[in-house]
Amino acid sequence: MTGCVRQLTLLIAAAFCLETRCDETVHTPVTCLAISGDGQLLVSGSQHGITVRGWQQFDVLRRLPISFQQLHDLCLSPDESMLAIAGGNQAQHATIEVYSWPGLELIWRKEFSEDVAYSVAFDAAGTDLAVAGHDHRVHLMSAATGDVLRVLSGHSKPVTCVEYLPDGKLLLSCSIDQTIRIWNPKDGALVRSLTNHTLAVNQVAAATPSDGRLALAVSAGEDRTIRVWQPTIGRMVRFVRFDTPVSAVAWDVDGDRVFAATKDQRLNSIDTQTLDRKVLNMPRHGWIYCIAVHPSRSELAVGTSNGGVRRVSFSGNP
Repeated sequence: MTGCVRQLTLLIAAAFCLETRCDETVHTPVTCLAISGDGQLLVSGSQHGITVRGWQQFDVLRRLPISFQQLHDLCLSPDESMLAIAGGNQAQHATIEVYSWPGLELIWRKEFSEDVAYSVAFDAAGTDLAVAGHDHRVHLMSAATGDVLRVLSGHSKPVTCVEYLPDGKLLLSCSIDQTIRIWNPKDGALVRSLTNHTLAVNQVAAATPSDGRLALAVSAGEDRTIRVWQPTIGRMVRFVRFDTPVSAVAWDVDGDRVFAATKDQRLNSIDTQTLDRKVLNMPRHGWIYCIAVHPSRSELAVGTSNGGVRRVSFSGNP
């Protein structure tokens, strides 16, 4: 994800840097990123398609164009046999495509709804896909065929992000309506709503802490906060306020630290227990739309509004 202000910015508007790559002569925002489980490949997405890079040299290994106008999100299945992408054509339809990975051969393609999709996530088994849409709904689909299994209704404005808890038992969605909703994906029942944000929620990300505590989720808001939740019991445990809205968040692999990008072009590292934070040292070349954390190294990748994809080291930071 995952996964997600990559969605909202496109909706409402149309430490130490190791290396930077931009998409040749085009400078459209890089809206989504994922890193393979072995840490060898980085896949990114923009309106010009999908790009696969080697992590070590950051060299482009493959490019794949897309057949629709806006690409907002992508994610790898848990077994890394599939890559799902989400987007569509504004005011026309949402598009979901699933490819084999790493071969990038199209498995299926589906158009639905009356506007674009902003986020896509596999469940823990890799059998279902959750899709967040401009139409205020979450569609649950078969990952194998694209058949719609059920539609979750309840948000009153566009849904900006979806994320399963690591065990797959609950599904989180967030929206411009300022809420985070927690669903039972098996029957589509709404478990609870979290309503502490005071403006649009741009992204939600989930993790299991290394000490085995309850699963955590972090949400990023236009209200200039990130909020840390225990979603299984519906409790907000802490929050951090920034000077500008938060555009993207991601957990480290241990579930003990959050990386948060803010609209003043800063990338922050936050210890979720102590709330100690540090601004990572990197050049500012546009907003950060998305963050992906390397599975085994103290590095992450960010995608920016000027078409850049950048590696950043966070070793030694809180």
